[in-house]
This record gives sequence, C-alpha cells and structure tokens, in this order.
Amino acid sequence: FAFVKALAAELSKGKVDLPSFPDIALRVRQILSDEEVSQEKVVRVVGSEPMLAARLLQIANSAAINYSGRPITELRTAIARLGFNMVRSAAIAFAMSQLKKATP
Repeated sequence: FAFVKALAAELSKGKVDLPSFPDIALRVRQILSDEEVSQEKVVRVVGSEPMLAARLLQIANSAAINYSGRPITELRTAIARLGFNMVRSAAIAFAMSQLKKATP
C-alpha cells in the first residue's frame, strides 16, 4: 500500500515518466478488429514498422511454420501464412519487447 501512495505522490508531481505502448501494436489491433479488413491494409500497416515486418518474416520462415523450407521473402506471403491472429500476437509481443528496452 505504501508503494501505491508513493506512486500517486510522484504522479501528482509529474515525476514519473511511464513508457507508452508502441503505436504500431495499437494500429495493428485496431485494423484487425475489423472482420472485413483486407490483407493489403494489414500488409501496409505492418510494413510501416520495419522491425515488426522483419520479425513476422522470421517467424514465417521458422521450421514450425514453413514446412517446405522455401524462403518466404514477401511480407504479404508471411502474413497469409501466419494468419491475422498470429500477426496480432506478434505485434503485441513486439510492442512489449520495445517497452522492455525503453525501461531503464
């Protein structure tokens, strides 16, 4: 309880700087909440964050997902292979890793 009081006091003084949830995760969640969203729109939004796009390509090329072993180099193909639920989860995991890096 003392921690909460101390945190409230610091917040009221404006001394606490909390990291914000990375925008890309929010945008991915928002567009994927539309059941009618096109794959092209998802590719465009995900492609706007190169590190997330690279991570999705890495996941799509993993042995667990890419049984054929043929390299997946197109983001569109990676997203189709992974599916929107996995893209959403990867975006959230990416955002969490960015928050962890930003926290001293």
